Amino acid sequence: MAVNEQARGIRAVRIIAQLTLLAIFVQFLLAGLGTFDTAHGGEFKDRYFTLHDNFALVIIGLTVLLFLVALVVRAGKMVIWEAVVLGLAAGPLQHELATNGTDHAPWVGALHVIAGVLILLLDAHLAFPATGAALRSGWRAARSSGPA
Repeated sequence: MAVNEQARGIRAVRIIAQLTLLAIFVQFLLAGLGTFDTAHGGEFKDRYFTLHDNFALVIIGLTVLLFLVALVVRAGKMVIWEAVVLGLAAGPLQHELATNGTDHAPWVGALHVIAGVLILLLDAHLAFPATGAALRSGWRAARSSGPA
């Protein structure tokens, strides 16, 4: 694969990760709407939680696409493994946490939210890898300069 094609492939991976990030924000929005719509309505209304549940399929589809594109363009072992972890966390892990939290133990359901935040962070790392590198180098520079 030529260098130019490789760069375009990496760009495609980042764009898919950015779309996934947008979808994750929508997912948080739907969960919040479901929670506060219920709180203000006085009774449980399923409409936003149903959307939240169904929209998870969009996120899972995007993570599968992300993995496949990363694999095809040979984005590197780290990116491919991060895509695998992202897909497993966004798919089966989140489903199990939500289901068991609803059916058995609320504290397991609370882990669904924490896992969602971790999924968001991992996807943000894939979508904007230079941001993490810039933060790390800035932190190292601040640490090496000593106290002000």
